[in-house]
Amino acid sequence: MRVGWNRRFALAVVAFAALALPATAPATAITDAAPAGPPGVAGTLQGTSQWSPDVASCGVEPVSAVTVQGTFDASFIGRGTYSGQISRTSAGECPFSFEGGPPFSVGGTITFTGPGGSFVATIADGSTGAAVESPHASEYDFNLVLTITSGTRRYARAGGSLALSYETDADFASPCPCPSDHGTLSGAVAVGAGSAT
Repeated sequence: MRVGWNRRFALAVVAFAALALPATAPATAITDAAPAGPPGVAGTLQGTSQWSPDVASCGVEPVSAVTVQGTFDASFIGRGTYSGQISRTSAGECPFSFEGGPPFSVGGTITFTGPGGSFVATIADGSTGAAVESPHASEYDFNLVLTITSGTRRYARAGGSLALSYETDADFASPCPCPSDHGTLSGAVAVGAGSAT
């Protein structure tokens, strides 16, 4: 009689414990967890540039360099200014008639400066430019691969890679055929464990 009572009491305790404990979701295996990557960057650039040689329709060869400057507005890096130079690093050809010319390789650096500091982005291998001609305008389209190589303050130990699609356009129908620039920026910046945020 005593044994039966003890057995019923033990079963009641187990049942109560099972009901009292909250249900939990199965634990996610460490290998299934999504790794946290560096903060994403997405935004736009707006500015002006100086062509070398001076602004003109593309004749025999595209410009040898474009000195750029302006402002940017992008996620994570915020708002600020940019400046730098995009230099042609291979032979290039101007387009036939009113169309886009063949791509040529480019290099150089662009510095981004914002409220958290500045960083220098080197224009890496694989970056290209191309001349585009229309009846009243000349344009250069650049597809740049940027590698962050140095920085200050927040970006003192920064790294990462950015993609910049950049266009500079001179309209010869306007009173001043001064180049007008715009671009889109994307990628990621890793500020580093020891940098200030």
